[in-house]
Amino acid sequence: RFSQQKRLGSFFSFDASRASQRQPYHLFGTISRDLCDLDDSWKQQLLNIAKDDFALLTTESVQRLFESFILGPSAKLTVIGPIVIIIDALDESGDVTARKGILSTLLKKIDDLPSNLRIIVTSRPEKDIQDAFGHNEYVKHFAMDTISRTSTNNDLSQFIDSQLSDIPSFDEEWFSKYQRSRLVDASEGLFQWAATACLFIQGNGRPGADPSELFNNLFSGQSGGLHTLYHTILARVYPTDNRSLGRFRS
Repeated sequence: RFSQQKRLGSFFSFDASRASQRQPYHLFGTISRDLCDLDDSWKQQLLNIAKDDFALLTTESVQRLFESFILGPSAKLTVIGPIVIIIDALDESGDVTARKGILSTLLKKIDDLPSNLRIIVTSRPEKDIQDAFGHNEYVKHFAMDTISRTSTNNDLSQFIDSQLSDIPSFDEEWFSKYQRSRLVDASEGLFQWAATACLFIQGNGRPGADPSELFNNLFSGQSGGLHTLYHTILARVYPTDNRSLGRFRS
């Protein structure tokens, strides 16, 4: 919605599967580049700051990057109204040492930003992140487990539809509203379960894999959350004879 309204300043996701692009020093440069698309004055300010400073373009100092690429241009921000910046999966930015610079920089400098710049950070509740943001007057917390199950189930239903609609044989004949609700109920509010189940149903590109058979295979045993889900998937992928299992475990 904010993207459609030209209010999404930037979306940066620390994707664990793309290690080379999830370094902390990539964060603020990417955000600043994205903000250039919303505000011409930001673009001009960024150019003035960076054009003759090669050391700035190559530094890995998170604090210096924030001060130069975010604080500097923001001083002459002309856009009126809220601009949202999303930093997704902060816990995937590395270990405690790697993300220390981001946390300390945000906490020290966040109140220097214009009041219409708002930052949404998503993360698993890692202790260092909770401790850093836990007692800051500029931070408002929302925990996933406090969101109503009805709201979560609606999101899960949309997520499952978006994932399985890419299957060429996707149709109502094998994937009815009832089957969709079974997946939602089995997820028990866990997007990780839903994501893993959808990947399994898609067949991961295996020749001859039939989505309806894979769906039924998920519910052929007793329910048991992620443990049972992974067991079902592994039982299909790996041979079950003791000799092969022994080699796999070793």
